[in-house]
Amino acid sequence: IHTLPNELLTLIFEAGSVLTYPSLVEPKSPFVLITVKKVSSFMNTVMHVCHRWRQVAIHTPALWTTLHISRSRKALDNLPSVKDFRNPMPWVTEHLMRSQCLPLDISLDCRHISIKSVFNQLIPESHRWRSLVIIIPSVQDLPNALSSLKKIPAPALETLEITSLKYHDSIAPNLSSFRDGLSPNLSHIRLNRVSLSWLAFPLKGLTTLDLRFVIWPTFSHLADMLSGSPNLQNLILHIDNTAAKLLDRRDRAAISIPSLRSLEIRLFSQGSPTICPFLQIFSIPALESLTLREVTSSDWCRILVYFRV
Repeated sequence: IHTLPNELLTLIFEAGSVLTYPSLVEPKSPFVLITVKKVSSFMNTVMHVCHRWRQVAIHTPALWTTLHISRSRKALDNLPSVKDFRNPMPWVTEHLMRSQCLPLDISLDCRHISIKSVFNQLIPESHRWRSLVIIIPSVQDLPNALSSLKKIPAPALETLEITSLKYHDSIAPNLSSFRDGLSPNLSHIRLNRVSLSWLAFPLKGLTTLDLRFVIWPTFSHLADMLSGSPNLQNLILHIDNTAAKLLDRRDRAAISIPSLRSLEIRLFSQGSPTICPFLQIFSIPALESLTLREVTSSDWCRILVYFRV
């Protein structure tokens, strides 16, 4: 392998740089504290093979486009002073420089870092952001996490994911609308345990909306949100008990999503709510794939009625 020319090594490294990483968080229940997964990047692997690979990797911009920004509790406790907590992270600056002009995929675990300091490093490169994942300890930390991003253009941003590690008790902080017209290419949104109310709808380019145990709006508010997303093709709803009351359709017309191709519904219920009312919320004539997770046997009997020809 030491006989491979640098040009071929570079091509191999570039191919490895596009490997997909598993999601850092996966909420399986609305109440259990989410654990953030540790992910080792392909870049870290090749940097530790040998001196030559390290030198080639340093000069391969594609290897430096993924930034998992976090700090362990132990590293936080070992900082000499508060000033060091607020200082820029040198390795982040290094990644931004070595990635040159390529699109950036960024994840922020906000628990033990200075959000303001990190965004001061990232915002000058906001035109390169391709995906942004923000992990906060609780929903009450969301205003602080988003305050630095007001009116910051991110024209290349395609994916936005925000997760609260703790359950929210359906209490949302007051937030003004966010990303209104600043991310015209935003097509994929995933929200875990946070509110929809701060997100600026309509989102005309939205194709995938993934909502897991969020702070739900009312039925009318949800209908207004989705009516402005004519290209929505994939909808994932992981629902808890609070949604059963807030999303009650009653005698109102179903929410029309004519472009929807895929729908997934998972009901985490403590008590009597069933999944059947949620099937009646939407009018989805183009649906091709329906996934119902953790459905009870009694629910199946009710569901089959909807599929009789």
